[in-house]
Amino acid sequence: MRKDAKKGRKKSAPRNAKKRAGKNSKESASPNGSNEIFANARNGMFLMDCQTWDIIDINPSFLKMTGYKPAELVGKKLWEVPDDENGEILKRIFFEIFQKGTSHYDNVPLVTKSQNLLNVELDSTLIDGKDQKSMLCICRNNNSGHNHLPNNFDNKNLTAQHDPAEQFSKELLENANLIVIFINTEGEITLFNREAELFTGKTSEEVAGKKFYEVLTPQRSRDKLKSKFELMINGSDFIESQQYPMHNRHGTERMISWRNTLITNSADDVMGILSIGEDITETKVMERRLKLYSDAIKSSIDSMIITDLNGYIIYNNRAAETVYGYDSSELLGKNYNVLYLDSDPLRNQPLRSLLKDNNSWEGEHLYKRKDGGAKAIYQTMSLIKDESNKSIAILTVGRDITKTKQLEDELRNAKRHSEFYLDILTHDLNDINQGIMGQLQLLGHKVTLEKSHQKHLKAALNQLQSAIRLIDNIKKLSRI
Repeated sequence: MRKDAKKGRKKSAPRNAKKRAGKNSKESASPNGSNEIFANARNGMFLMDCQTWDIIDINPSFLKMTGYKPAELVGKKLWEVPDDENGEILKRIFFEIFQKGTSHYDNVPLVTKSQNLLNVELDSTLIDGKDQKSMLCICRNNNSGHNHLPNNFDNKNLTAQHDPAEQFSKELLENANLIVIFINTEGEITLFNREAELFTGKTSEEVAGKKFYEVLTPQRSRDKLKSKFELMINGSDFIESQQYPMHNRHGTERMISWRNTLITNSADDVMGILSIGEDITETKVMERRLKLYSDAIKSSIDSMIITDLNGYIIYNNRAAETVYGYDSSELLGKNYNVLYLDSDPLRNQPLRSLLKDNNSWEGEHLYKRKDGGAKAIYQTMSLIKDESNKSIAILTVGRDITKTKQLEDELRNAKRHSEFYLDILTHDLNDINQGIMGQLQLLGHKVTLEKSHQKHLKAALNQLQSAIRLIDNIKKLSRI
């Protein structure tokens, strides 16, 4: 999780947040009023169809934020509305969101109708409806200042445009795959969705009208949460992001991350707070593990580069910077073929073409450094797959073997030299030995020797033959 989520992000509530709603506001925040919560939320909300990615429904705050009318957005994809590079950025972000299902982004670019750029915080969660699967997106404007409704904004037109989606909006919060509760100005629970019931083991009837901090949280947290809630509802200190523990249906304490949205009625009176919670207990454990893995990868002496399936680099460790001479910022987003020599035939082939039936490859190859120098690298390439065995990326692990190759060359040269000297030595020694043998044999034929002298001559010839055989054997063993 982000650091700011741990501490809670604090912002001042709107100027009329101190107004309190009476009995009517409690009634309007009942579980049957999900559509009213959606419509009255201070944060921008919109609903997207998970099949077509088209916008199904939009609340007035999102229209106010962007300046569009409903007819200009409903039935369209959000990234197709701005006709510039920000549309492509949005498209990539929503591709990731649809893969993950639940995501948080700090700086998402939205272009208003008047072509102003907004940077928004975006939270998303999947909604499982009866006939349709969709995604709820909540936007918070990070830009300073306030957005105002355009002059031609028409609430009647808004209502007319949204009639077809009204039933779906009513089921919106009830069917979210995250915990959703609505807390009125008295701290009482008036909406408790299906996911909240499954998590806590409590029914909405059991918790309805009870203080959320008394029925959902451990004893030690209640006073602190009560105090925080009172400050938030009175407009003194509104916290958009916070974490506090809850007990699940088994009585086990779990850490929940909450995103809070202030809900007001048409008169700008505070109705309560909509809180969307996610169990992050395993996430916390996984974060610690991932940090360990990340530190291990960063500290590895082997270069590690991860690319998407098209070969574009999305990560590299410090060893890769050292080996190839690039900073991470220079490699990020570039195709892997930037590391091939200009004359290398692989430069014009997709990286994935190296991966055969076993989805991996290993071997030596010559690569280019940023300074133009060449490096010999022994590499292994393999596909990274997700839990469903779908290929999502390519991991390349390499070790610089340039010095090893140099040592191998030096060893080969030394071997050639030793063989050359051995050939000279054995050849010359055999020439000498053959000369000595010839002289001794000649002496035995020309001179009549006594038997004792003949015995010594024969022994000398035998020793010489042994020396010749020894030199031949050494030469053969050396070649073997």
